[in-house]
Amino acid sequence: MEAQILRHLQAPSNRTKTNGELARDFDEIATYKSFQKVLKNEGFQKRLADTCDFHVGMTGVERKLYLASRTLAEETGSNECTTSSVLKRAGVSHSAVTRLLSPSENLSSQLQKAGIRICRVLRAQHDEVNFIKDTIERRQYLRSAQIIDVRHLYAEFPENYTPNEYCVSVASLPDSLRNELCDFMELTIPEIAPQSLSVLLRMTVGFLEGIFALFPACDIYQLDRREHILPYKSTFAGSKKTLTTRLLAGRRFLNRAVFRRPRDDQRLITNRDLRYKDPIAANPICSTALGSFDQFLEKTIILNLEGGSDTPLTSPDIWDAIVVLRFTGARVSDVARLRTSPEPDMDCLRLDGDGDPQLFIRASDTKNRTDHTVPLTFLNNIFRDNSNPVVDALTRQKHRVTSLPPCVHADDYLFRRHTEGTSSTLLNPRIVNRVLRDISAHLDLRDDQGEPYSFSASQFRDTVACEMINNGVDIYAVQRFLGHLDISKTQRYVEVLCSVIKEQLSNACSNGAYKARWNKDGSPNSFEQSDGCCDHPYKIGDCPAKSCRTCSRKKSYSRHLPVLEANIVAYQACAERAALAGDSDAESRYKEVVRYSTIAVDAIRKKGFFDARADYVPRRRGRP
Repeated sequence: MEAQILRHLQAPSNRTKTNGELARDFDEIATYKSFQKVLKNEGFQKRLADTCDFHVGMTGVERKLYLASRTLAEETGSNECTTSSVLKRAGVSHSAVTRLLSPSENLSSQLQKAGIRICRVLRAQHDEVNFIKDTIERRQYLRSAQIIDVRHLYAEFPENYTPNEYCVSVASLPDSLRNELCDFMELTIPEIAPQSLSVLLRMTVGFLEGIFALFPACDIYQLDRREHILPYKSTFAGSKKTLTTRLLAGRRFLNRAVFRRPRDDQRLITNRDLRYKDPIAANPICSTALGSFDQFLEKTIILNLEGGSDTPLTSPDIWDAIVVLRFTGARVSDVARLRTSPEPDMDCLRLDGDGDPQLFIRASDTKNRTDHTVPLTFLNNIFRDNSNPVVDALTRQKHRVTSLPPCVHADDYLFRRHTEGTSSTLLNPRIVNRVLRDISAHLDLRDDQGEPYSFSASQFRDTVACEMINNGVDIYAVQRFLGHLDISKTQRYVEVLCSVIKEQLSNACSNGAYKARWNKDGSPNSFEQSDGCCDHPYKIGDCPAKSCRTCSRKKSYSRHLPVLEANIVAYQACAERAALAGDSDAESRYKEVVRYSTIAVDAIRKKGFFDARADYVPRRRGRP
């Protein structure tokens, strides 16, 4: 067994596999347990390290990074390697940069033995970048620069991202493509935000690098789907999501900068290639983990913040940002760009016409480029009397930033930090997500099935929206609260409610309570309302009867009797008031509700249920 493993690991491609993948290679002659038993032998581990440069204690990604670092050091003759070059040589995503900058004990010890030091290329700080306004100078910069800094192309850019996220290396592209790339950038700059442009440029460069790596002598104007695109897809080693993103960026580049128009006659990259889509369904935090997190937030963190004492796991300013995210459902990028101002109308914490507090996000700092306000009154006294967690968090942060030294570009940002020797930096979403992972591990959060669970900052937004929908808040109010321009963006939170209802009704069906039916899209075809079960609930679609109180597709049971009896009394009084006012149309509508509720109450008392299809006949217009 040991000799077979040694021979198998002579191939460099096998050295980067995980222990589980290697075990599957030997599953014909040994089980996983026997394979692990062999690897635990210290003498055999030393033989693997000396013979194959294979270290058992590393993960598969760490082995790729280690071997890539060794290869680069041998090729360049230097003991220093940059993170970007190592990641590119190893063929792993940029998210693995943390493993290089903060390596594990096994990886760091092996790099130290090999005499290799990993360093990160430092880019210019935000206040050191100048905007290139002149068109000719900008085109010269795009044609000649080996590393394109997107910040030079915009007068203003979000400063809550690191300088490295705005820089994209184009040194590997042939010079013949620089004109096309320059035209593509010029056409795209007015359309998208700086951070989106850097991502688009990075994906486009990755697509072109992959094409020219497979076909070095190909002409970009003579690309063929069968000869170039399909082989690129079949040999791509990354995830399907990354492949789809690169293909989408490549199609945009080809249609706009190379062919100048979509090639309808023979499309290089078709919609079939882009079938993979990011999941758009809402992803709220599971109830079990959310309860543990909220309890920790209330009992420990908020008490420490109010008392001015140190907070566990991270600094107080990060915790205050998490409090704002948890209770307002705002985007991380919006919270990172909250601004303070001596003018009350432009400050992030201001009062509305009634004197109630609200969170204000300027149009220039939002995703939709429109002013957005979030009411905060509903959070009053949520934990204790005369307190509002979001208002208190913003007030504390205002006191903190007053002691920071002035900054050229970020002086009015609320969540900014200052490190000695560098300029002020804004809140980065990566920092928040890393802190939330540490919090999840510290609290040992579990999902509903008891498995380890962690969540990201974007899930706070989904959680707040689903809580509002579940509590009966109108969907249009939720749309305004979240700042959506399109109601279809908010509709996905109703789908979460539908799935919850479906699960609850399915459980009721299994207990024999009643039979539920479902639409083709998975939404419930029966929705529990106060006076009955409606086949066409107003929260899922438009009611065809146009009147929920007299719906002809409703069933009511004995549990609905109190509401139906109250409807008789209430609408009888409404009909009398309408008669006194001389409004005959309103009087007839109210009387019809009274008649509908009366028929329902009589039917329930006689046979135990009311079926509007069989028991209720709508009164035609004009009949007494």
